[in-house]
Amino acid sequence: RMQARYAGIRTQLLQSGGDAPTSQDGTPITLRANLELAEELPHVLEVHAQGIGLFRTEIMSLVQGKLKVDEDEVFETYAKIVQAFPFEPVTFRLLDLGGDKLLPMAHREANPFLGWRGIRVLLDKPSVLAVQVRAILRASAGREAHIMIPMVSSLSEISQVRATIEAVSKELDDPCSYKLG
Repeated sequence: RMQARYAGIRTQLLQSGGDAPTSQDGTPITLRANLELAEELPHVLEVHAQGIGLFRTEIMSLVQGKLKVDEDEVFETYAKIVQAFPFEPVTFRLLDLGGDKLLPMAHREANPFLGWRGIRVLLDKPSVLAVQVRAILRASAGREAHIMIPMVSSLSEISQVRATIEAVSKELDDPCSYKLG
């Protein structure tokens, strides 16, 4: 049933021929895709998505079963995505590990959906956060990209991420501006 539904939606999108989507009253609508892997880009482009509304950066690590910390490898993946949408924004969600997305390094908790996950994992592993932020900033140099912080529970967590972004940006040859989503 889900495959039939998917096939129907896909057919509708392909038949639209890239027409600008609108609501029934003619109001323009922006349709951005959610993306888990760069290998999905051809499908997203085929259905004329207007950018990436959410790139789930943790999926690359989950597929390999270990945390991705090779900045150049992460950068290459992010750059492919940004380059596919030169005039549209891309939103990168920082690693959202924990809950149902566990790696061997995860803390074992009574309720992993509420505790050590999302931004708290990254704040406990600042080098991983820095690699991810640096790869995003490098890949999006001169283009619009947004950074989404997962599972925020305090203003302090946002402040810490901002400080990391600012520090990493200053390390780059061409410091860039950023938006937190």
